[in-house]
Amino acid sequence: MADMVGTELYTGAELAGAAIFAAGAASALTTNEQRTTTGCATHGCSGEGRYLFHGQRACSRGCLELLLRAAVIEEQARSTAAALRARPRVLLGRILIEQGTINEVQLEHALRSQRATGAGRLGCWLKQQVELPEADFTAALSIQWRCPVFRFGNFAPARMASYLPRPLMEAHGALPLRLTESPERLSLCFEDHVDYELLSATERMHGVSADAGLLTATEFWQATRDLLGVRFPRIQEVEASSPDTMVEAMGRLLIASGAQDARMVAVHGCYWLRLWTSPSPSHANGIIAPEPVAWDILCTPRTGSNFNSDFSDTQSDESARTVEHLTAAMLCVLR
Repeated sequence: MADMVGTELYTGAELAGAAIFAAGAASALTTNEQRTTTGCATHGCSGEGRYLFHGQRACSRGCLELLLRAAVIEEQARSTAAALRARPRVLLGRILIEQGTINEVQLEHALRSQRATGAGRLGCWLKQQVELPEADFTAALSIQWRCPVFRFGNFAPARMASYLPRPLMEAHGALPLRLTESPERLSLCFEDHVDYELLSATERMHGVSADAGLLTATEFWQATRDLLGVRFPRIQEVEASSPDTMVEAMGRLLIASGAQDARMVAVHGCYWLRLWTSPSPSHANGIIAPEPVAWDILCTPRTGSNFNSDFSDTQSDESARTVEHLTAAMLCVLR
């Protein structure tokens, strides 16, 4: 199999650039030791911390926005690094042939059908034309993506619904399957691929290690139906025209909500902000309690906007009105 495995490589400069980009986010903050106190976490500020974000305290809306800006910059870098993660480029058809599941003629026929229609994954065509057993197909996918096939059991939908917002779950074909203890690990499953960027964002949001794996199509959609049948945390989806308007609106939301803690991660260009009504859950000492989730905000860039641009130090009347509208949209999640 060694001759069939390829890896997408990235230059040291690309990865180093992402690391430098992330390191720059810390410039607005004090040391780790100082951030653990009740004082304001922004550099040079001696105020008493009133608002909590990412376990760091801010004394005012201005300082809270500095923490949010630093988080946006760091999350952009983390999201980019996760997307650049080397992925195995194993040809699924060759794996199935090596396993004796299909032959060359069947593979060529499926490829011709795929090319003729310009649609559909190769696996879908093979399952239609060859009546490929689900278990064999999923086993081949696990080799292609170098991940395990999860066992479908002990699934508690009501408990797992808090680990991934429904729009992200549906958009990226992911499913939080279970959370294990000693050590605590979250199992995030997929049907026919692995989304490393989403996996990394989920780890950062919950502060636990996550394992990616696959389920057969039947099991995946059974679990999806079960999960969609329970209540998810309240959520509001909004669009922002710039990082400045998003950060200012999020700062106002955090203050108005009275949230006890909040975190934000970036995934596929979307900023997922989660607010807790009580301090965010701890997974320490192997004790895993249900998350006291309050609200989720999913903020995406408005079409044509550039979220990779620098933050602005000035604000026009138009941008001020935009912030007001965006804040009002975010506040809808509290109703």
